[in-house]
Amino acid sequence: MTHRSWLCLLILLVLTACSAGQAPTRVPAVEAPNATLIAGSIFVPTITPTFSLSSVSFSTIAPTKLGVAIPTSAPGGDPTRGDQLFHDGPGCLTCHDTTDNIRIVGPSLVGVASRAASREPGKSADYYLHESIMDPNAFVVPGFPANTMPQSFSKTLSPQQIDDLVAYLETLK
Repeated sequence: MTHRSWLCLLILLVLTACSAGQAPTRVPAVEAPNATLIAGSIFVPTITPTFSLSSVSFSTIAPTKLGVAIPTSAPGGDPTRGDQLFHDGPGCLTCHDTTDNIRIVGPSLVGVASRAASREPGKSADYYLHESIMDPNAFVVPGFPANTMPQSFSKTLSPQQIDDLVAYLETLK
């Protein structure tokens, strides 16, 4: 039996023991708009999300598995600052090679600028590189395990730093 089955059985036994010796009571019908009746007496709210797309520009952001908005262009990204950040910053060089085409922990980034545009159909190189930093599990390179790259760069790096890293990676042809 699974943990959930044991828990349900335990709850059923407790409820049965608590009502022992009492006459059964009839529960009046309850009107519950926006709810779904489950198991005869449990109501689960039915939520209908409402939102407006008027303030969203799909040419500049897109949702990801982590719910992080990924910019699709990096105006102002500085490849020199990105190079410095890559080699001295959050540890990119610890896992990614940029010169010898060797596998350390993550894939080599030699030629990543050339591969990025065709890595995922429908995604530009710029978008793919942003997404790879901000939401690494959105696409995992075949042959590499998921959850290896830190999932926190979208919170620990500023948008400018991410743009700089992408600008640097776009020089690795």
